[in-house]
Amino acid sequence: MYKWFLDLFGWKTWTSQFSDTMRQTAITYQNTFNAVGSWTAVAILLGITILMVVLYYYVWNKLPGFHFRIRHWIGFMLISAILVGVLTFFLVRVTTNPIGVFAKKAPFFPLALINLLYSVALYILCSIGIIAFFKKSTNASCTPFKL
Repeated sequence: MYKWFLDLFGWKTWTSQFSDTMRQTAITYQNTFNAVGSWTAVAILLGITILMVVLYYYVWNKLPGFHFRIRHWIGFMLISAILVGVLTFFLVRVTTNPIGVFAKKAPFFPLALINLLYSVALYILCSIGIIAFFKKSTNASCTPFKL
């Protein structure tokens, strides 16, 4: 899910920039990053985005007043994307535990950026799903999508 994007930033050849003495350690860290970092990013993406969709449709929209405007939907989507990006950047850094030079050269920012973009797409897909399947339980008609 993330590999193709990280390869755009040179992740496939990342270990070649290190000296021969550090290359094996770099390969080990790259494998850890691919496994632990990716799963952490997926957990953050799904958890925060779905939580924000549920908060928008089942908490914010149920408040009295005009809380179901499109600008609120966009606001929740942007807050979700920013939270996902920032949490990905910091939590992947913590869970993969980079040391020394790896902390400076590991692709934390590209991973956070792609997770931010995935969050926007997932938010839109979840909104369409709620409109299509759970319209009666929420004010889902007040979003940019009409099904």
